Amino acid sequence: MTFLIHIPIHAGCGNKPATEKTTVITTEKSAIGSEKNGSGSEKSSEKNQAIISAIRLNPKVTAAEIAMKLGVSSRAVEKRIKTLRENGVIRRIGGDKGGYWEVIENGIEQ
Repeated sequence: MTFLIHIPIHAGCGNKPATEKTTVITTEKSAIGSEKNGSGSEKSSEKNQAIISAIRLNPKVTAAEIAMKLGVSSRAVEKRIKTLRENGVIRRIGGDKGGYWEVIENGIEQ
């Protein structure tokens, strides 16, 4: 992407006569940063499996506890939990304080 910017310079500024300065700014996206090589979905799957494993080990585990184990933010874990719930992989039994998680595999509760 290229931007062409004209910056007029007033005749009263400095000792030189009025001129127009042109600046060209070019930006390019790095090919390395914009390429997707599939490793993101592998990491995503690994994190989802880690969340499921943590729930199996301790059904009363919190998103904050999982986040500490995985080294990610609790918000990131909450988003993954939401996706897992929407996909029918896990479900919440009871309330936020006294409830627990349940892993569902192929419609069979674990």
